[in-house]
Amino acid sequence: MVALQARAATALQRWRHLLVWTAALAALSCLALLSAFGRSLPTLLHTFTFSLFTAVALRRGGRGGYAACIAWCAVNVVFEVGQHQHWSAHLAALMHGGLRQQLVNCLLRGTFDVGEMIAAVAGALLAAAVLRWIPYDGGGCC
Repeated sequence: MVALQARAATALQRWRHLLVWTAALAALSCLALLSAFGRSLPTLLHTFTFSLFTAVALRRGGRGGYAACIAWCAVNVVFEVGQHQHWSAHLAALMHGGLRQQLVNCLLRGTFDVGEMIAAVAGALLAAAVLRWIPYDGGGCC
C-alpha cells in the first residue's frame, strides 16, 4: 500500500510539472499574439503538448520519450513541407476521395511557413527538456 501511495505521489508530481509547463506556455502564447512569432505558436504548442502526452501515455522516460518528441516534430515538419507550393499539387494528385480528401484540402489550402517548421523543432526541444527535467522512475504515470 505504501508503494502504491508513493507511485501515486510521483505520478501526481509529474502531472503537476506538466501542467506548470503547459500553463507557462499558454501564458507565453498570450504575449506572443502581439508578436510576429504568434502565428507559429500553435505549431509549437501542438508539438510540445502532443510529445509530452504521447510520452506519458506510452509510459516512456528517457529515450522513449525523446522518440515521441522526434515523431511529433517529424509529423509537423512533413505536413508543413507538404503545404509548399512545389509539393502540394503533386501530393494532392496522388491522393483523392474519402478521408484522404481532407488531407488534400489541408495540403492545397495551407500556407508553407518556415517559421512553423522552426516552431515544431522548438516545441520538440522544449518537450525533450521537460522530459529530461521531470524525474522518471520507470513506473509510468498511473
